[in-house]
Amino acid sequence: MVRRPFASVEEMNEAMIERWNAKVGPNDTVYHLGDFGFLKNQRRHDEVLDRLNGEIHLIHGNHDHTLTRKQKRWASSEKYLEVETPMGRFVLFHYPIEEWNGYFRGAMHLHAHTHRPEKVGAVALHSRVNVTVEAWDYAPAHVDEIAAVWPR
Repeated sequence: MVRRPFASVEEMNEAMIERWNAKVGPNDTVYHLGDFGFLKNQRRHDEVLDRLNGEIHLIHGNHDHTLTRKQKRWASSEKYLEVETPMGRFVLFHYPIEEWNGYFRGAMHLHAHTHRPEKVGAVALHSRVNVTVEAWDYAPAHVDEIAAVWPR
């Protein structure tokens, strides 16, 4: 079990909102790789989402309720997504997978789900990066930070 450095869920939520907005500007694009939040209070859930900067694309996590996935605030809401960048292809999926499209051609797989703090899991000669908040000090991982750990 991962120890979280917060006294309460509310303290953790406030810290994550603050850290998110410190890294993400209003016009930045963010890919959230799932488990946005446990849906216990839809109004509170929406209030948190409305406080976050950026154009946010949701990749569905196993804890993302149907109401979460259909929230109008998302720029998109998908189970899986491939994004071409100047750095190469990113394969975005909530779960870590053993092989992905472009695996043998240098594509990187970004995932969450595990809630463990390690950032890189080498898979043969290719890599995936764990972008769960626990691995990035409870903040979104910036593409430059991901590039720094990508063993190309």
